[in-house]
Amino acid sequence: LRRGLAQDPDERYATASSFVRALRPAAWLGRLDGGSSAATVLEARPAGRRIPVVLVVDDGAANRELIRACLAGVDCEVRTAEDGMTALQSIKASFPDVVLLDVQMPGLDGFEVCERIKAFPKGRLLPVVMITALEHTRDRVRALDAGADDYMSKPV
Repeated sequence: LRRGLAQDPDERYATASSFVRALRPAAWLGRLDGGSSAATVLEARPAGRRIPVVLVVDDGAANRELIRACLAGVDCEVRTAEDGMTALQSIKASFPDVVLLDVQMPGLDGFEVCERIKAFPKGRLLPVVMITALEHTRDRVRALDAGADDYMSKPV
């Protein structure tokens, strides 16, 4: 998932939904093709298979809803958290399949939240994508150093 290190812009994911569609964790059931709908995928899912869970962490309600809307065509459950502590509690209660994490939040910032996630017993295996309005290379390097698997620039 280290596309954050991509040198060529063509190697980058353009949107959150294209990134989530490309994920292949164990619980992921596949991705939607251009003509498929969530209903078609739901009908085709084998009995007993669960849909993947995406945790969206952002202090801005509008940003959380924008990302939810971007993922509307993807067969996944979207959970949200408005701050770092709520996100960590949510992860402890029920491990998601991927975390989309804002960097600039009050209290715990995204860097610290990512470090704490990666410190969980299964946390190093949990894909974390930092979503940031910060454009400096040092901020992106800091995200990867904190354990992020990738980063995306806002707006998503």
